[in-house]
Amino acid sequence: MLRNLRLPLRLTTLSVGLVLLYGQLNAQLPFPTNFDKTEDEYKQLSQEPGAIVFSPPQRWHLADPEALPPSVKLMVVGKGNYEFPPSINLSTEEFEGTVKDYLKIVKEINSSQGSDWKDLGVIRTKAGEASLSQADVVTEWGGVRMMHVIISRNGMIYILTAAALKEEFPKFYKTFFESLRSLRINKDPEEMVNGRKQTSNNHAT
Repeated sequence: MLRNLRLPLRLTTLSVGLVLLYGQLNAQLPFPTNFDKTEDEYKQLSQEPGAIVFSPPQRWHLADPEALPPSVKLMVVGKGNYEFPPSINLSTEEFEGTVKDYLKIVKEINSSQGSDWKDLGVIRTKAGEASLSQADVVTEWGGVRMMHVIISRNGMIYILTAAALKEEFPKFYKTFFESLRSLRINKDPEEMVNGRKQTSNNHAT
């Protein structure tokens, strides 16, 4: 069960335009005051046909969607030992090229910003094989490590990002990976109908 965070935290969140870098939210990020409504919205999204969702860690806090940039669809926040907390967010960006094309742009931008970016290859998620990459950036809170799972569907790039202070990242590694690998795409109505037909045909034969 996700829990709400009643005290505001100063966070950074993934700023997705064409860049995969953290942009700072200099104001206090408001968290939900009506948490039941926010959690209900996530439950509804997680069951929506065709939606791309993931399983957040237990007892992490759910950020108010209205407080996030439009490209960030969901953000959950854990508890660390410092002001900068661990977080996972799901964001989207329209992009007509391939994931490989997208990664080339990401690499160039990170290089121009002086960030240490690495292509870690492929990760198997519930949505299928996806790109796995890592970026280390310097912020006012210190070094931050981000791990990105990137997948492309129908002209849209989906980015699931886990982030924590670099010194704390190993502590959350297992938790992060469980959520990153949980990325999945709900079946749309047509797929569900076709699946039932296939099952019926298998039983008939």
